[in-house]
Amino acid sequence: MADTPKYSKEVVKCFIEYGEKQLAENMRYLSFDYCYGYFQKYKKKHTKLGENMEYSCMVLWSYLASWGMLRGSSLLLQEGNYKVLEETIKVIQKCFGGEIALPKIEDDSLEDYVEKVDNLCKEVRDSIKLDDFEPSNTLVTKIILGVFGAFPALDTNFCLAFGGGTSIRRFAEKVKKFYRDYNGLMTKEINVENFIGAKTEDKYPVEKLIDMFGFFLGGMVQGDNCAISIKNWNGEKVYVDGEEKTVGSDGIIKVDPGEYTVEIIFDDKAPVIWKNVKVSKEKSNDGD
Repeated sequence: MADTPKYSKEVVKCFIEYGEKQLAENMRYLSFDYCYGYFQKYKKKHTKLGENMEYSCMVLWSYLASWGMLRGSSLLLQEGNYKVLEETIKVIQKCFGGEIALPKIEDDSLEDYVEKVDNLCKEVRDSIKLDDFEPSNTLVTKIILGVFGAFPALDTNFCLAFGGGTSIRRFAEKVKKFYRDYNGLMTKEINVENFIGAKTEDKYPVEKLIDMFGFFLGGMVQGDNCAISIKNWNGEKVYVDGEEKTVGSDGIIKVDPGEYTVEIIFDDKAPVIWKNVKVSKEKSNDGD
């Protein structure tokens, strides 16, 4: 995906609402609620996380496992355990105490937001100490999202939606500008759910809404096995290299191996365009 798609407000609204719907249908997504709610409780009470260090590590470890950060081939899983996150919990406590500045997308200037995101990522990355293990951008930002709700998680889907690359600063710029362009749509109130299924006073932060948009939109189109697979197919019109294509009930368009431009039109007015969708003979193994 070489270019970042340009989104209409209808598309942004559509995918945020779709994300909210998924919360009610897939328990996996509540892992964010449990993790975020736990750490926000400590932040509000000004209680030190270190007083319950083991449980704090376990909560964060469980959240990361739920979001694919502890796959079987991961060195973090093979040679680590939840105690590896002990220094990360200490960094989180420093953030709650004001020693490390948290980014505030609503209030910070572009420059300040980028600087704070970059610094927070470095602090979290350096806190995960395991021999020969280099924490990925995905792992680091998953932690920041789940604990602070201060920045979207740079997983595969989100990066497809917002453009490629590995620069944290560049993604921070894109996220801040996205908020500037669509802040009128960032007013959706979703209450965080606790472990017993009750709604709490905590709300999903803006960055979580942006994360939901990028995650679900970026995961919609994937090329593999001589086909373009359109996830969550709901009957939208689809054009491949400008030619209208009929999509089966499973959301599959059969094509020859190659690279394609895919345009999906919602309600005949809100297109989303992916360029350079690669279709190969073997199924892709890309994860979240």
